[in-house]
Amino acid sequence: MKKPWIIFTGLIAFIVVIGVIYILNDEGQEKRIQLISKQISKETKRKPDVFRIINGEKVDEKDFATYKSDIAIQSKLQHKKVPSEKQLTKDYIQQIVLFQEAKKRHVNVSKKEAEKYAEKIRKMIEKNTEGAKFARKIKTTIMKEQGLSTEAYWKSMIDKYEMLKSIGHLKGRLLTGECKECKETKLLPNQRWKKYGERLVQESAIQ
Repeated sequence: MKKPWIIFTGLIAFIVVIGVIYILNDEGQEKRIQLISKQISKETKRKPDVFRIINGEKVDEKDFATYKSDIAIQSKLQHKKVPSEKQLTKDYIQQIVLFQEAKKRHVNVSKKEAEKYAEKIRKMIEKNTEGAKFARKIKTTIMKEQGLSTEAYWKSMIDKYEMLKSIGHLKGRLLTGECKECKETKLLPNQRWKKYGERLVQESAIQ
């Protein structure tokens, strides 16, 4: 979806072109219009949809939009407050950095493992338990809101599981004491993990 400022700029550009066509009335009219049109096209051309460049890796804006949509849907269905844009941005960047670290340490799961996990979840939500019913509700809502087919939904879930399971493996390894934050016994395990993630983000190259 085009951003408001892009639509507004495009509208202004259109008005300018119409004005030029109406006003100019000499032999160089056509050439001038072409020149102005090219300039407007150049100025209003959209930049690549990149959310951030994190440690040299381009992160797609669409992936961030999907993440925000997922969180908003789950929050609303659980009657919780949807996190702010600032908080969602912070959390998503940290998630990307942790996934990168998992791959760097070779504790990330393979695509095949993620596919097996997705199949396990798919079978689980077909059951008649309360948890399964709620999971189905999340699934159908996400599919509707994001315009996904069943196949596209499960394909997207495989990518998400690959990331989340890899981060889970990293967390399991680090909490045994492989980082300075993880050795701070005064903190609870989740607090140690949170502190580690924050430091990792601070040390990352983010554009």
